Amino acid sequence: MKICIVCTLYPPYILGGAEISTALLAQGLVRSGHEVTVITTGQTDSKEIIEGVMVYRLKNKNIYWRYPQRDKPLAKKMLWHFFDIYNMGYQKSLQSLLSMLKPDIIHTGNLCGLSCVVWDVANQQHIPIIHTLRDYYLLCPQQTMIKGTQSCQSQCLVCKSYSVIKKIMSQKVDAVVGISHFILNHHLKFGYFKNARLTCVIPNSIKPHNMLQQTLGIKDIGYIGRLSPEKGIELMIEAFINSNKGANKLRIAGTGNKKYVNFLQKKYNNKNIVFCGKCNPTDFFQTIGLLIVPSLWNEPFGRVVIEAYSACIPVLMASNGGLAELAEQGISEIFSTDSTIQLTNLLDKYFNGTLQFDYTRFQQVIMQYSESNVTKSYIELYKKIIDSYRYE
Repeated sequence: MKICIVCTLYPPYILGGAEISTALLAQGLVRSGHEVTVITTGQTDSKEIIEGVMVYRLKNKNIYWRYPQRDKPLAKKMLWHFFDIYNMGYQKSLQSLLSMLKPDIIHTGNLCGLSCVVWDVANQQHIPIIHTLRDYYLLCPQQTMIKGTQSCQSQCLVCKSYSVIKKIMSQKVDAVVGISHFILNHHLKFGYFKNARLTCVIPNSIKPHNMLQQTLGIKDIGYIGRLSPEKGIELMIEAFINSNKGANKLRIAGTGNKKYVNFLQKKYNNKNIVFCGKCNPTDFFQTIGLLIVPSLWNEPFGRVVIEAYSACIPVLMASNGGLAELAEQGISEIFSTDSTIQLTNLLDKYFNGTLQFDYTRFQQVIMQYSESNVTKSYIELYKKIIDSYRYE
């Protein structure tokens, strides 16, 4: 098959797990014998081959490029999002590229910064479209559906106004994939993708950490990810302080807004709380015996959970969004973020040795998130959609 993947960013430009997941899929498809091209954004028009994938970068057509993420004035951000509703600047480039490539199918992922104009162009050229939901971009211009530290249960007036055209364009999509049941159902309940022939859930894939966790005696716990209020950092720290009665450490890896990071470091100036800064996950997992994922908002998936599993690290995770779907008996526990009580109790059990994990289950669990299994699921979906077009 000739498969064209369209996404806002593609490695080496990485803002989060979406870019990693997209690259793993593209490379897996190439190894399966398919011809894969990626259309993405960049500072200039260019093309290059990365791991067998032909990558076309279209010069940014908005008032600033989305990489790297930096704080911008409110007026500038609002204008950027206005253009991003349906960015006609990309229309001719997309029409030309797709006419030249003639793919059997188009697979779109994160579109913030490229816009859903690609669905219109693909539809005009009668190319089947599959979209993978990795965030809340279609519902919320900020992609998060968060107000303060809590997830929004409905769309505010601003989100609705920015999303009208996106919702209309979503009806041109032939199949929609959620990386979790939560994010898929969340979009369907707002009336998106009503014309989709197929809807399904396919999780993100993982490149295993070679099962290198051999430190079963370590009692230190850790967090790795973005440092921001909605991630539940303060709830995690408070629970740790309440439960830690010894010299065990809470290691916090990651970066975020400088003011917020400085606030955390000042407020929690404790010898047992270590702010590690940006860390390589493989190295970080070797320093902890337990991972905490305390997100207050509705995470679409939770890549860090399966990364921990691949390193044989058990996980305590919040029950919000798609995180709960990653819970596995014997190697993880979920907790409510309504207060610190449940997490504190779990940590009490962990530190006193009454919370036990089954380390024999990790390899079995991680297989469902292997690159080969996820790639196979997408190939089967592509074939179903292409066949449905042939028999029209």
